Amino acid sequence: MPKAAKKTKKKTETQKGLEKIEEDIETLEQLVRTERKEEKLEFGEFEKELAGLRKLSNPIIEKFTFKDFSRGFIGGIIGMSSIAWHEVVIEGARAMHPAFVFIITLFTLFAGASVLYFSQYRKIKEQKIIFKLLPKRFVVFYFLSLLIVLTTYTFFGIVGPGHSFTESVKLILVVALPTMIGASAADIIR
Repeated sequence: MPKAAKKTKKKTETQKGLEKIEEDIETLEQLVRTERKEEKLEFGEFEKELAGLRKLSNPIIEKFTFKDFSRGFIGGIIGMSSIAWHEVVIEGARAMHPAFVFIITLFTLFAGASVLYFSQYRKIKEQKIIFKLLPKRFVVFYFLSLLIVLTTYTFFGIVGPGHSFTESVKLILVVALPTMIGASAADIIR
């Protein structure tokens, strides 16, 4: 009989071992569930951060602000400064045939509209925003470019009283090209 008593004692130890293993399994399952919950929370937070970054990296332009105007002004000055002071440009624009000035003016309009469109507006699916806002931005930047060139050249005495009106207009229209590209390109930087 003592053998039977030993077997029951061994079963009890085995049962205790099994119970210990079951407890360990339950603890591990609890840890895994907790880890999964934490991972889901972290993943949700990560998705929110990613959505926020996407909003920052591709803002849709819905209105024209003073900040945009200021950017265009600085970009126009930088664009103008690239060629506006070269004597060859000044004399060449004054001596240019009006047909070539017209072609440069058309190219200025095309270049400015292209830079504005391809910088932001091609991503916008809603046509209403494009057709309302793009022309307004474009017209403001074009007249801003003309104003920058006129003001700068008048300030330095290159155009104005004592100069031929047609030569001054030709010079302003020719130099408006890099000014318009600079103003439009500055709109890309956000």
